Amino acid sequence: MSKPDECSMKPKMKRKTLWISHKQEGFLLELEGKTGIKRSEHMRRALDYYEELLDRKVGNSV
Repeated sequence: MSKPDECSMKPKMKRKTLWISHKQEGFLLELEGKTGIKRSEHMRRALDYYEELLDRKVGNSV
């Protein structure tokens, strides 16, 4: 019996990469200064919201 390659054994991870522009970066830093909420927290919230929209879109087509 052949041994399955490593790639197929690892659980598939969703990529959590979000590229932002310098202008957006500046806005997030300004927001962090005003609200005291960390930049990464804003990014995480935005990413969660974006993924939720994607899930809805994908869910409707399936």
